[in-house]
Amino acid sequence: MEVQKIDALPDGKFASVTFDTEFPVNGDAQSILVPRFAVGINRIALSPVLWNSEGGGAIKLDGIYTQITKGDLLVLIFEGTKLVRRVASVVTTLDKDGDKVENAYSNVSLTDTLPQGWNGTRDVQVLFSFLPAATLYPLPLPAVPTSTLTTTGILATRTNTVPFTTTAPFVLVDADGQSLEATAEPIENDPNKVRLKADPTKLGSITELRFPITAYTNLSRATRGESIRNEILGNGNSAIPFQTFTLAKKPLTYLSDASGRRNTLEVFVNGRKWRQAPSFYGALPTDQIYVVSHTEEHDTIITFGDGELGMRVPTGVSNVVANYRFGVGGNVPANSITVLKRPIKGVRRIFNPLPATGGKAPRHPRSSAARPAGH
Repeated sequence: MEVQKIDALPDGKFASVTFDTEFPVNGDAQSILVPRFAVGINRIALSPVLWNSEGGGAIKLDGIYTQITKGDLLVLIFEGTKLVRRVASVVTTLDKDGDKVENAYSNVSLTDTLPQGWNGTRDVQVLFSFLPAATLYPLPLPAVPTSTLTTTGILATRTNTVPFTTTAPFVLVDADGQSLEATAEPIENDPNKVRLKADPTKLGSITELRFPITAYTNLSRATRGESIRNEILGNGNSAIPFQTFTLAKKPLTYLSDASGRRNTLEVFVNGRKWRQAPSFYGALPTDQIYVVSHTEEHDTIITFGDGELGMRVPTGVSNVVANYRFGVGGNVPANSITVLKRPIKGVRRIFNPLPATGGKAPRHPRSSAARPAGH
């Protein structure tokens, strides 16, 4: 049988294969083979015999092909008809006129006869040296319902040298690109397998996963935004109470945490990290703190103390420096993050198996900014 069409599935690893005839399912894995070479029949030999009524067949090829050996698979094509045969034997033949070699070719004997209509023709194409291009796996079920995934779960087998870590989160991705978070349970006496169960609280609208299902682990968490390192905010001046600085990029990225949300800002004065405070209320003159606020244009303002409510910024040149991330929103669907900003050695491909969550537009400054005392 032949492959008529191959369609890539959303997971980027599997494909849907359509054959010209019904595919026999016998419970075993099947291989798709592709030929490395396509050659013709020898056009110099006077009588290229392609058929023998007593059994077997002989093919004189258009050259010497040492790649062909006994037992190899050949595909012969003539006027759109394809035949599959095995090699019974192969001999290198030299046709000579005295000491002069006039023709050199591989004389291949086949294990099965060929049709009479092929006798004597030179218009036969021969494909050989087949390599496995893909493996077709029998699927026990077309899909598995989420009711099974959340209770008994499914078994996953390791396919690389990276060991399973059952404490790490897993993500299940099906043939349609649907994804679910899962946890792993070890299988006794088999370190190469785990039982995966989907999180019943995170099913959303998914009712089933279609095979093939791929389990991903050793995942990296990512946040929306671009990192800025060692941005010089300016010069400190101890003569200025409540001295302020403005970040060059906006909006400042906020992340979710146990307290609700936190921003990604770190501020250093003379190389020492100062602490971010919600306000100057109750601050001591020795407290190395700052307060963050935002304008209606989403600029980020950093305000230091006045010497009574928090320390003033020591005088210095370019001695106020910030690290932070900027950018918000970004609740993109699964499989939409596929491009790295810059190449990373050893990384061939990236994608997000789960949709991004938690992204929100910037809050209005009046509802999110902490205002410094006295301002």
